[in-house]
Formats: sequence, C-alpha cells, structure tokens
Amino acid sequence: MQINYLDAVSSVLNMMKQPDSACKNIDMHRTCYTTFFKYLMDNDIPFSMDAALDWLEIKKLEISYEACSQYRNALFRLEHYLLFGDIKSPFCRSEDSFFCRSGMSESFFRLTYELEEYYAASQNPGYYHTYSVAIKEFFRLATSLGITEPEAVTIDTLIEYWNTYCKSCSSSGRRQNAVCAMTALMKYLHRRGDVPECYQLVLFGGNAEILPGMRLPKTGVAFHPSVPLEHKAEEYLDALNDWKYMESSKAVYRNDFTWYFMFLELNRLEHSPETVTLWIDMLPDCPDQAKAGNSISARRSHTIRMFGKYLQGTMESNITAGQKRASDQLPS
Repeated sequence: MQINYLDAVSSVLNMMKQPDSACKNIDMHRTCYTTFFKYLMDNDIPFSMDAALDWLEIKKLEISYEACSQYRNALFRLEHYLLFGDIKSPFCRSEDSFFCRSGMSESFFRLTYELEEYYAASQNPGYYHTYSVAIKEFFRLATSLGITEPEAVTIDTLIEYWNTYCKSCSSSGRRQNAVCAMTALMKYLHRRGDVPECYQLVLFGGNAEILPGMRLPKTGVAFHPSVPLEHKAEEYLDALNDWKYMESSKAVYRNDFTWYFMFLELNRLEHSPETVTLWIDMLPDCPDQAKAGNSISARRSHTIRMFGKYLQGTMESNITAGQKRASDQLPS
C-alpha cells in the first residue's frame, strides 16, 4: 500500500509540473504528501484516504487555516487521481467532497462528476450546482439501501427518497428543488439507458403519495418491465395519426401510459391483459370498479386496451368494445 502511495504521489506531482497544468503550489503538495507519509511510517498505519483525513484533523491543530486548506486540496487531488487517473479536480472546500467520506458507492460518486461535466457542456452549468445537494442525498440514500449502481434504481428508491428526504425539507422551496433535481436526474439516467422514462414523474405533483395506494398485495419479480414498452407506446401514438387524433389528445394518452408504466414498475409486473384489468381497478381517481364508468377511467382503460391490440397486431380500428344500445336490454 505504501509503495502504491508513493507511486501515486509521484504521478500527481509529475502531472502538476506539465506545461498545460493549471495546478499551483507544488511545493505545498509535496510537503503534505511527505509529512503524511512520515505519519504513516511512524505509526505503522497502512495508507488509506480515511487515514489521510484523520491525519488532516490532527494537523488542523498545528498549522494555519491556509496551510490546512492547501493540504486538504492536495489530498483531494490525490484521491481524484486514484479514482479517475487524472488531477482535473476543483478546489476542495469540504471533507464531504472526498469519496471515502461521501456515503456514496463509487459508481454514484463518479456519476456526480459525469453530471457536472454534462451540465457544463450541454445544459446550463448552474443547474448542477442548484441540484447537486439533492442529487447527492439521493445517491447516499440509494447506497444505504444497498443500491450501488444507477441501473439498479427502482421506483421504490424514489418513493423512499420522497418519504425520508423530501418530507424532511425545512421549506416547500427546498422540497420543490429536490423534486426538480430528481426529475432532471431521472431524465439523464433514462438517456443513459439506466432507468425507465416514467421515473421522471414519480415525484412530480405529489405522485409519490398516490403511488403506494396502487401497490398490490402480491407483487411480481420483473425488473424495469416498462422499458420494452416505451418505444412501442410511441409507435402506437404515431399510429393514431391514421384516425386524425389531435396532438393534445395524444398528450393525454401519453400521460395514461406514464401511470400504467409506473403501476407496472411499482408491482414489478409484465404487461398482460390481466395487469391492465388490475391497473384499472387501482387507478388513483377511481379506486374501485364501481366507478369504472367515469370518463377518466373509461379513457385510460380504452387507451391501454387499444395499446394491447396494437401489440398483438390487431388494432384495425379505434374501437375496443361493441357499442351498447338501450334496446339491447328489452325483452325479446
């Protein structure tokens, strides 16, 4: 471990010496690394970043604030090199910035840098800094639940985040910021192919309070079951152009798909005629079958049942059931 430490320190210092490097204070970095190595040797302690930060706490009592800041940044740069193989890291302002003290898995920790680069290059750079606290809290929560990779995030992870973090926010503004942060994060993870598209709306508009009421007593084992249906749903909506459906109507149907897909994700069920029936019974605005005739329920039922016909290749019209006439109820 100590040999690896010396090799890593040598690489960091060499990178700092390169002409294109913006890193300064090489002498202070070298002093930090040398002093810390002597501490390890004198106390027979193997190198680790946790040991480095413990040492830094001791040094705070002996050196100035400015020197301590430089030491912290030197250790931060060293950890960044060990994780990423480069020293392209910002100035470290807090021990929370270190991976070893972040409470995140390594994949989530790396993702924070990826997000920062993405927003800097493709979006408003300020967005990441606006959302970063809420995003890091989500990564910490997911890690504490045993979820270490972004592709392992489920709808239950988001609901737990709502219950433990969003509800504890001291103001409605912070809570809304957390919701917006998760919407942006899930949108990005969907672009990466990690999570289903419907996850973007799990926390939107208080949906996280409604969804638990749609959980079945017995759930399945399907993982991200809505993902194979997303592209088919868009094809289906495009097919509605043949019957001159308006874009406003298709937007409403797209919302129906979101609720159906969230139901599948929540209960880990594959799409089938049976799951459609279960979903209609559990809809938030018509929780029992007695209300199945109201307009919203009827529309949602129609949307998904017609989608089922599309998947089977039998969607020859936009009618899913024969018209019922009052005269049909008369005695012969």
